[in-house]
Amino acid sequence: GDVRIAEADNFAQMPGDLAPLLSNGHECAGGAVIWIEPTRAAVMVDIDSAASNLAPAPLTELVLPEIFYLLRLQGLAGRVLIDIPYLTASERQQISRQIDKLSIADPRHPEFSGFTPSGLAELRYRYGRQPLDKTLESL
Repeated sequence: GDVRIAEADNFAQMPGDLAPLLSNGHECAGGAVIWIEPTRAAVMVDIDSAASNLAPAPLTELVLPEIFYLLRLQGLAGRVLIDIPYLTASERQQISRQIDKLSIADPRHPEFSGFTPSGLAELRYRYGRQPLDKTLESL
């Protein structure tokens, strides 16, 4: 893609341009909305499938790459719990393989611990830098 050098007058508009990336809600191409809520204890991620007509497994396959992208872009780290819609045992295995592949491809290499008894996918990211919203406060 094109690369532009930021000039002094560009910095005033940068927080506005980045606001959608810092929002807690992110609308996916398939109609689902991903909610990302950082807390002191963990980053909670909810897949709101109400606007999507996809079944749980295809929906999860569609949104997982976006979740990994948003976590990386926002610089979020620590324990991450993803509330995935109900999956059968075989679907859960399929999603586990996808999470493993996404974790390997992610430059921060999160650790995937598996699913909690209540069905949350549990990841752990090492801290490397401040989250994007904290970094932008100095602009």
